[in-house]
Amino acid sequence: MKKLLLWAVAALCLFVSCTVEKEHVSTYVVNFEGAGWDALIDSPQYGGDLLYGPMAEDYTYYVNYSWMDPCGLGFKGFREYYGSVCFMSGGEAISNYVMADYSGADYTKQLAVPVLSAANGKNFAVHNGDGDGIGLEFNSIAERKIISMDVCMTSYLAAGAINGDDFFAGLTADDSYVGVVATGFDSSDNIIGEVKFNLITGAEAKAIKAGTRKIEWKTVDMTPLGNAFYIDFKVIASSDCYGEYGLNAPKYFAYDNIVVEERRYDE
Repeated sequence: MKKLLLWAVAALCLFVSCTVEKEHVSTYVVNFEGAGWDALIDSPQYGGDLLYGPMAEDYTYYVNYSWMDPCGLGFKGFREYYGSVCFMSGGEAISNYVMADYSGADYTKQLAVPVLSAANGKNFAVHNGDGDGIGLEFNSIAERKIISMDVCMTSYLAAGAINGDDFFAGLTADDSYVGVVATGFDSSDNIIGEVKFNLITGAEAKAIKAGTRKIEWKTVDMTPLGNAFYIDFKVIASSDCYGEYGLNAPKYFAYDNIVVEERRYDE
């Protein structure tokens, strides 16, 4: 009887040991570098063939523009917005345009950043937030999460926030701001996490204008989004940045160096 009991315990231990899952963690960095990414950069920045295409007779645009990193994170394409499907509709474009002297930046320089380079290499992505409910998506449901990414305001936003323009008075109060809300969703469209970060504050705008602060890329912790299947970006601002027709500040920001973590389990 004792021998049978020992054999049973040994068999149970063997079964448990065979079903223990081994966790494998892989980390990928999406930095938009290489010939394939270079081919996605439009010229000119506004009205080019890649992001807009030819204007139709009804004054609308339609282009098929999308991209996917080998890690499975990408942009699935522009949505329709006021009859057009193009970058004007809102979405994600690849860029390498830099414009350290941002003072003359306007919508025709919408893909430029007010620094000397990307956060890593020469390419980065630019989000246009004119169409809500658009951002990044993984190509399959898996245990993947965005750990962090580097962000920067665009030259167009810098010009308006720091100096003001015809539509935007600029960030005149220290606590004024323009920022972003990133919302993570699962595959059933349920919100599972949110991250908020500022692109520029009024206090920073004054310091940049005075020459006591430089414009730089910032690293943002994205782990509160959890294992999101897709992520929406929305450009937000303090109440003094809104007018009769909505947000007066340009709804653009740049991002680079997206760190993605994937977990796999083997028996």
